[in-house]
Amino acid sequence: MKSRLGRAVADWLPAPLAGWLRRTRNAFVLAYQRRRYRFTYSREFYEEGYHQKLSEHTGGTLEYWEAQGYRDRLMRVCNELDRYLTFGPHTRYLEIACMYGKTAFWLAQRYPQLDVWAFDFSDRFVQATRAVNPIGDRLTVWRGDVTDIRLDDQRFPAFFDFATCLDVTEHLPDDVYQQMLSELARVIRPGGHLLLMQGNTIAVEHIHVVPEDELVRDTQHAGFELVQELPERHYLFRRPQP
Repeated sequence: MKSRLGRAVADWLPAPLAGWLRRTRNAFVLAYQRRRYRFTYSREFYEEGYHQKLSEHTGGTLEYWEAQGYRDRLMRVCNELDRYLTFGPHTRYLEIACMYGKTAFWLAQRYPQLDVWAFDFSDRFVQATRAVNPIGDRLTVWRGDVTDIRLDDQRFPAFFDFATCLDVTEHLPDDVYQQMLSELARVIRPGGHLLLMQGNTIAVEHIHVVPEDELVRDTQHAGFELVQELPERHYLFRRPQP
Protein backbone atom coordinates (compact mmCIF):
# COMPACT_ATOMS: atom_id res chain seq x y z
CA MET A 1 0.00 0.00 0.00
CA LYS A 2 2.75 2.47 0.97
CA SER A 3 4.65 1.71 -2.22
CA ARG A 4 1.57 2.27 -4.40
CA LEU A 5 0.76 5.49 -2.53
CA GLY A 6 4.34 6.69 -2.93
CA ARG A 7 4.23 6.04 -6.68
CA ALA A 8 0.90 7.82 -6.96
CA VAL A 9 2.24 10.89 -5.14
CA ALA A 10 5.41 10.87 -7.28
CA ASP A 11 3.28 10.72 -10.44
CA TRP A 12 1.21 13.68 -9.22
CA LEU A 13 4.15 15.91 -8.31
CA PRO A 14 5.98 18.00 -10.93
CA ALA A 15 8.89 15.95 -12.28
CA PRO A 16 11.68 18.27 -10.98
CA LEU A 17 10.22 18.24 -7.46
CA ALA A 18 9.68 14.47 -7.50
CA GLY A 19 13.28 13.99 -8.62
CA TRP A 20 14.60 16.24 -5.85
CA LEU A 21 12.56 14.41 -3.22
CA ARG A 22 13.78 11.04 -4.50
CA ARG A 23 17.43 12.12 -4.40
CA THR A 24 16.97 13.60 -0.92
CA ARG A 25 15.35 10.41 0.36
CA ASN A 26 18.11 8.28 -1.14
CA ALA A 27 20.82 10.43 0.43
CA PHE A 28 19.12 10.16 3.83
CA VAL A 29 18.78 6.36 3.53
CA LEU A 30 22.45 5.97 2.60
CA ALA A 31 23.63 8.25 5.42
CA TYR A 32 21.50 6.36 7.92
CA GLN A 33 22.75 2.95 6.73
CA ARG A 34 26.37 4.08 6.66
CA ARG A 35 26.13 5.12 10.29
CA ARG A 36 23.99 2.21 11.53
CA TYR A 37 26.00 -0.57 9.90
CA ARG A 38 29.39 1.17 10.15
CA PHE A 39 29.90 0.77 6.43
CA THR A 40 33.30 0.77 4.81
CA TYR A 41 34.36 -1.49 1.99
CA SER A 42 36.07 -4.11 4.15
CA ARG A 43 35.95 -7.72 5.17
CA GLU A 44 34.80 -6.54 8.61
CA PHE A 45 31.66 -4.98 7.14
CA TYR A 46 30.84 -8.14 5.19
CA GLU A 47 31.38 -10.26 8.31
CA GLU A 48 29.30 -8.05 10.62
CA GLY A 49 27.38 -5.02 9.38
CA TYR A 50 26.09 -6.61 6.19
CA HIS A 51 24.73 -9.60 8.09
CA GLN A 52 23.07 -7.26 10.58
CA LYS A 53 21.42 -5.38 7.72
CA LEU A 54 20.24 -8.59 6.08
CA SER A 55 18.85 -10.01 9.32
CA GLU A 56 16.92 -6.80 10.01
CA HIS A 57 15.31 -7.12 6.59
CA THR A 58 14.75 -10.90 7.08
CA GLY A 59 17.12 -11.59 4.19
CA GLY A 60 19.15 -14.29 5.91
CA THR A 61 17.74 -17.41 4.26
CA LEU A 62 17.47 -18.94 0.80
CA GLU A 63 13.70 -19.00 1.27
CA TYR A 64 13.62 -15.22 1.66
CA TRP A 65 15.48 -14.63 -1.61
CA GLU A 66 13.30 -17.14 -3.42
CA ALA A 67 10.17 -15.41 -2.10
CA GLN A 68 11.53 -12.10 -3.41
CA GLY A 69 11.55 -13.55 -6.91
CA TYR A 70 15.29 -14.07 -7.36
CA ARG A 71 14.93 -17.71 -8.36
CA ASP A 72 12.16 -16.94 -10.84
CA ARG A 73 14.32 -14.21 -12.36
CA LEU A 74 17.26 -16.56 -12.69
CA MET A 75 15.10 -19.24 -14.34
CA ARG A 76 13.86 -16.70 -16.91
CA VAL A 77 17.48 -15.94 -17.69
CA CYS A 78 18.23 -19.68 -17.96
CA ASN A 79 15.39 -20.16 -20.45
CA GLU A 80 17.29 -17.84 -22.78
CA LEU A 81 20.73 -19.11 -21.74
CA ASP A 82 19.72 -22.56 -23.00
CA ARG A 83 19.65 -21.17 -26.53
CA TYR A 84 23.38 -20.45 -26.37
CA LEU A 85 24.92 -23.02 -24.01
CA THR A 86 24.75 -26.77 -23.53
CA PHE A 87 26.48 -28.09 -20.44
CA GLY A 88 28.29 -31.41 -20.72
CA PRO A 89 28.93 -33.86 -17.87
CA HIS A 90 31.08 -32.45 -15.07
CA THR A 91 31.07 -28.90 -16.38
CA ARG A 92 33.30 -26.85 -14.08
CA TYR A 93 31.18 -23.97 -12.79
CA LEU A 94 32.40 -21.09 -10.60
CA GLU A 95 30.11 -18.77 -8.62
CA ILE A 96 31.67 -15.46 -7.57
CA ALA A 97 30.57 -14.11 -4.14
CA CYS A 98 28.19 -16.95 -3.37
CA MET A 99 26.40 -15.29 -0.42
CA TYR A 100 24.00 -18.01 0.82
CA GLY A 101 24.67 -20.13 -2.26
CA LYS A 102 21.42 -19.18 -3.93
CA THR A 103 22.66 -18.82 -7.51
CA ALA A 104 25.00 -21.79 -7.27
CA PHE A 105 22.37 -24.09 -5.80
CA TRP A 106 19.55 -23.04 -8.11
CA LEU A 107 21.73 -23.49 -11.20
CA ALA A 108 23.08 -26.83 -9.92
CA GLN A 109 19.54 -28.07 -9.40
CA ARG A 110 18.49 -26.99 -12.88
CA TYR A 111 21.68 -28.34 -14.48
CA PRO A 112 22.84 -31.57 -12.80
CA GLN A 113 25.85 -31.62 -15.17
CA LEU A 114 27.49 -28.83 -13.14
CA ASP A 115 30.26 -29.40 -10.62
CA VAL A 116 30.22 -26.29 -8.46
CA TRP A 117 33.04 -24.18 -7.05
CA ALA A 118 32.02 -21.09 -5.05
CA PHE A 119 33.64 -18.56 -2.75
CA ASP A 120 32.77 -15.43 -0.82
CA PHE A 121 34.58 -12.55 0.92
CA SER A 122 32.67 -13.37 4.13
CA ASP A 123 33.38 -16.49 6.14
CA ARG A 124 29.87 -16.27 7.59
CA PHE A 125 28.41 -16.65 4.10
CA VAL A 126 30.73 -19.58 3.42
CA GLN A 127 29.61 -21.32 6.60
CA ALA A 128 25.96 -20.63 5.81
CA THR A 129 26.40 -22.06 2.31
CA ARG A 130 27.95 -25.23 3.71
CA ALA A 131 25.18 -25.57 6.28
CA VAL A 132 22.34 -25.57 3.74
CA ASN A 133 24.16 -27.33 0.87
CA PRO A 134 21.56 -29.36 -1.08
CA ILE A 135 23.96 -30.73 -3.74
CA GLY A 136 26.39 -32.75 -1.62
CA ASP A 137 29.90 -33.35 -2.88
CA ARG A 138 29.22 -31.48 -6.12
CA LEU A 139 30.03 -28.32 -4.09
CA THR A 140 33.46 -26.93 -3.21
CA VAL A 141 33.18 -23.67 -1.24
CA TRP A 142 35.76 -21.48 0.48
CA ARG A 143 36.47 -17.95 1.69
CA GLY A 144 38.27 -16.11 -1.07
CA ASP A 145 39.05 -12.82 -2.73
CA VAL A 146 37.97 -11.70 -6.20
CA THR A 147 41.40 -10.17 -6.85
CA ASP A 148 43.19 -13.51 -6.37
CA ILE A 149 40.97 -16.47 -7.18
CA ARG A 150 42.62 -19.46 -5.58
CA LEU A 151 41.96 -22.32 -3.17
CA ASP A 152 45.11 -22.89 -1.17
CA ASP A 153 47.77 -23.55 -3.84
CA GLN A 154 45.28 -24.16 -6.66
CA ARG A 155 45.07 -20.98 -8.78
CA PHE A 156 42.74 -22.42 -11.44
CA PRO A 157 44.49 -21.21 -14.63
CA ALA A 158 42.06 -21.61 -17.59
CA PHE A 159 40.13 -24.06 -15.42
CA PHE A 160 36.44 -23.16 -15.44
CA ASP A 161 33.97 -23.78 -18.25
CA PHE A 162 31.36 -21.39 -16.91
CA ALA A 163 31.17 -18.69 -14.23
CA THR A 164 28.47 -16.46 -12.81
CA CYS A 165 29.05 -13.02 -11.31
CA LEU A 166 25.61 -11.69 -10.36
CA ASP A 167 24.97 -8.72 -8.09
CA VAL A 168 28.69 -8.40 -7.32
CA THR A 169 30.37 -5.63 -9.31
CA GLU A 170 28.33 -2.88 -7.65
CA HIS A 171 29.89 -3.81 -4.29
CA LEU A 172 33.49 -3.29 -5.41
CA PRO A 173 35.78 -0.26 -5.55
CA ASP A 174 36.87 0.41 -9.11
CA ASP A 175 40.36 -1.03 -8.73
CA VAL A 176 38.99 -4.24 -7.17
CA TYR A 177 36.34 -4.46 -9.91
CA GLN A 178 38.97 -4.18 -12.65
CA GLN A 179 41.21 -6.77 -10.98
CA MET A 180 38.27 -9.15 -10.65
CA LEU A 181 37.50 -8.96 -14.37
CA SER A 182 41.15 -9.76 -15.12
CA GLU A 183 41.04 -12.71 -12.71
CA LEU A 184 37.89 -14.03 -14.37
CA ALA A 185 39.64 -13.88 -17.73
CA ARG A 186 42.52 -15.85 -16.19
CA VAL A 187 40.46 -18.65 -14.61
CA ILE A 188 37.87 -19.16 -17.36
CA ARG A 189 39.20 -21.36 -20.14
CA PRO A 190 39.25 -20.22 -23.78
CA GLY A 191 35.81 -21.06 -25.13
CA GLY A 192 34.32 -20.83 -21.62
CA HIS A 193 31.53 -18.46 -20.66
CA LEU A 194 30.73 -15.79 -18.06
CA LEU A 195 27.23 -14.70 -17.03
CA LEU A 196 27.40 -11.17 -15.57
CA MET A 197 24.83 -8.82 -14.03
CA GLN A 198 25.17 -5.79 -11.76
CA GLY A 199 22.64 -4.72 -9.15
CA ASN A 200 21.54 -1.11 -9.44
CA THR A 201 19.36 -0.47 -6.39
CA ILE A 202 20.05 2.26 -3.81
CA ALA A 203 21.98 0.58 -1.00
CA VAL A 204 24.91 1.67 1.12
CA GLU A 205 27.04 -1.25 -0.10
CA HIS A 206 26.36 -0.46 -3.78
CA ILE A 207 29.34 1.82 -4.31
CA HIS A 208 30.10 1.15 -7.99
CA VAL A 209 26.97 1.14 -10.15
CA VAL A 210 28.07 1.98 -13.69
CA PRO A 211 26.16 2.47 -16.96
CA GLU A 212 25.36 -0.87 -18.54
CA ASP A 213 27.35 -0.13 -21.70
CA GLU A 214 30.39 0.68 -19.54
CA LEU A 215 30.03 -2.65 -17.73
CA VAL A 216 30.00 -4.44 -21.08
CA ARG A 217 33.01 -2.50 -22.40
CA ASP A 218 35.03 -3.14 -19.25
CA THR A 219 34.36 -6.86 -19.51
CA GLN A 220 35.33 -6.89 -23.16
CA HIS A 221 38.55 -5.00 -22.39
CA ALA A 222 39.37 -7.66 -19.80
CA GLY A 223 39.41 -10.29 -22.54
CA PHE A 224 35.83 -11.41 -23.17
CA GLU A 225 33.53 -11.12 -26.16
CA LEU A 226 29.83 -10.41 -25.76
CA VAL A 227 27.63 -13.26 -26.91
CA GLN A 228 24.19 -11.96 -26.02
CA GLU A 229 22.26 -9.66 -23.71
CA LEU A 230 19.81 -11.85 -21.80
CA PRO A 231 16.71 -10.86 -19.79
CA GLU A 232 16.91 -8.80 -16.59
CA ARG A 233 20.17 -7.03 -17.62
CA HIS A 234 22.21 -10.25 -17.67
CA TYR A 235 25.05 -10.49 -20.18
CA LEU A 236 26.58 -13.66 -21.56
CA PHE A 237 30.27 -13.41 -22.49
CA ARG A 238 32.76 -15.90 -23.95
CA ARG A 239 36.50 -16.17 -23.62
CA PRO A 240 37.67 -16.28 -27.24
CA GLN A 241 39.76 -19.18 -28.49
CA PRO A 242 43.42 -18.36 -29.27
